[in-house]
Amino acid sequence: MTYINTIGGINNFMWRILILSLIYFIPSIIGRRNRDRKAIFLVNLFLGWTGIGWIATFIWAVFKK
Repeated sequence: MTYINTIGGINNFMWRILILSLIYFIPSIIGRRNRDRKAIFLVNLFLGWTGIGWIATFIWAVFKK
């Protein structure tokens, strides 16, 4: 039996996915009231995985009001 096939394993796996998704989209969550919110979301979605893109969108969301 694999780890993900157990009831506790599925629950644990889903919580990890949820938490990692929230961390990944922190710049979009912070910038939701920004006038450039769509651009922040798109850059975060497509370039956030690079690390540099995530940091850039985070700075953009925090300092550009």
